[in-house]
Amino acid sequence: MHYQKKIIEVRVQIFVMILLSFVVTALQANVITNGCADTNVSCTLDELVGGGSIVIDEQLFDGWFINDFSTSATNLGHIDVLALANDPLSPGLLFDTNSEFSVVGFDVIDFTLGFSVSTLNSSTRITGNDLEINGFTFGSGNIGGFINIWEDVFDANGALIGEEYVEADNLSSFFNLYDSATFTSQSQVFVEKTIFLSGGDPLDTVSLDSFSQRFVQVPEPSAFWLMMIGLTVVFVSSGKTRNML
Repeated sequence: MHYQKKIIEVRVQIFVMILLSFVVTALQANVITNGCADTNVSCTLDELVGGGSIVIDEQLFDGWFINDFSTSATNLGHIDVLALANDPLSPGLLFDTNSEFSVVGFDVIDFTLGFSVSTLNSSTRITGNDLEINGFTFGSGNIGGFINIWEDVFDANGALIGEEYVEADNLSSFFNLYDSATFTSQSQVFVEKTIFLSGGDPLDTVSLDSFSQRFVQVPEPSAFWLMMIGLTVVFVSSGKTRNML
């Protein structure tokens, strides 16, 4: 009798430990930067375009490129890219422009930014992403001014699988600051966004201060069901032993 109770206790402990291991793993945020001076915290866009990368938990952000058609050249070394690791199911990036995406009058920012996102764990997949304008400034005396960001998401074969569009339009007082997309599970996606902003009057001032995006990751069905089957076996075995007492 005492031996059988011990078996139940041990199996229950195993059950709890397995659950806790998944919870602890989910709560742990691991950020690794490569080729960046601010080690394991952030990178400048210049460092990333120069070959740097960011790993957040099990997602790798690399393969960075830009095309800048702005009326004034953008200093990539002033744009900080920070890891968002507070939500392990949706790791992402925050872009702090440090006034680099700012214009006066009819000057324009016309800037294309692209990179790759891939999973380092074969049991997880990317199933969606979002895009958000977090901070912007229009001059207090502005006649107009606008900020637009278009984004396309492609699969590993180059097929378009997602689109987002966010904007802040001072003239019409229209502000669509958040958008998202879902798609079939992918081990790798390619992201390309165009940032465009300008004023509507020679004295207008417009600034895109920060924007962010996250990429939703989920376990592959096979990994999820293997975990559930294992937990069920432990639970059922404990129940059978208890009924024998």
